[in-house]
Amino acid sequence: MAFQKYLKDKSELISNVYLVSSKDDDERKIAVEAILKAIEPLDSKRAFAISAFDANHLDIDTLSMAIDAPPLFSDKSIIWLQQSEKLTKPIQEKLQSVLSNPPKQLYLIFSTTNLSKNSGFFKIIQQNGIILDLVELKPWEKEKLYADQIYKQAELNGKKITLSTCQLFVKLVGLDQVALQQEFEKLICFCLTEKEITSTAVKQICHKQNTDSAWQLGEALFFRNTKTALQIVSELLLDKQAFLPLLRQVRFQFQSAYQLSILLKNNTNISDITAEFPYMKGKILEKNIQQTQAYGGCAVFKDALLRIDMIENDAKNSKASDQVLAELLVLYLTQHTQNF
Repeated sequence: MAFQKYLKDKSELISNVYLVSSKDDDERKIAVEAILKAIEPLDSKRAFAISAFDANHLDIDTLSMAIDAPPLFSDKSIIWLQQSEKLTKPIQEKLQSVLSNPPKQLYLIFSTTNLSKNSGFFKIIQQNGIILDLVELKPWEKEKLYADQIYKQAELNGKKITLSTCQLFVKLVGLDQVALQQEFEKLICFCLTEKEITSTAVKQICHKQNTDSAWQLGEALFFRNTKTALQIVSELLLDKQAFLPLLRQVRFQFQSAYQLSILLKNNTNISDITAEFPYMKGKILEKNIQQTQAYGGCAVFKDALLRIDMIENDAKNSKASDQVLAELLVLYLTQHTQNF
């Protein structure tokens, strides 16, 4: 948000070079889109100005043509290099000669999940550009941040809303920023003539990402009930539930349980646990403690989170079906993680 404000407050961009680093696909995409809009506010011109390349499939001749070619139907040329951590040495050397003194009309945007800060290429970008390095937030930190963002967006749209309603909104929609933005826009239209956005309106209009079933899936996984987990995940996919958001929901549950297991291992007071997880109180807290202890200790959750990341990587890069990956996920989490 601070970076978006920086872009908005600048009447002229002070750099032709930008690097966005984040492990979160949505955050990285939103940040790059903000830069693109700041460079070229007009949608009609922006479409002609951008040349986007994946570092995995980029050769030096293609890059050279993009750098040297004059802008078409725009007075600016924007080169967006995705997965910049995979740029080959010859391409990095070609870019280094451009980075120190890029043509006035040329803008370079690098996006990466993890470009080493010790590399010479990173240091050259640092010397000549603006870097947005987004620290990966914990799921509960994201939940709080997104609820605060919704609260501020509602204010900007002239609507009253309570923070608890914002939290309900995030709970229903999930932690996917693109989905949150789409559902919020729909919510604003639904409440167009109202002064306040109520929890009733949120429940009526917001698309619920099968949250109840997803939480039931998590419960079945924690108690290693393979049969029930397989039934739930099959029903969710048949109900057109997208696999990646479902996977993120499972990761959120396991990350929260991992954090809870650390607190329990350190004999943390209940009051301190509820301070860390405001939504865990009374029976909800008791249930979460029971699930966490049933699954295992900290090492088990580390193993489980690694397996979830492995499945996500397969979902993005392999040709395996969602059904196969979902079944593998269940089997990994209920049968193959070791109870240390």
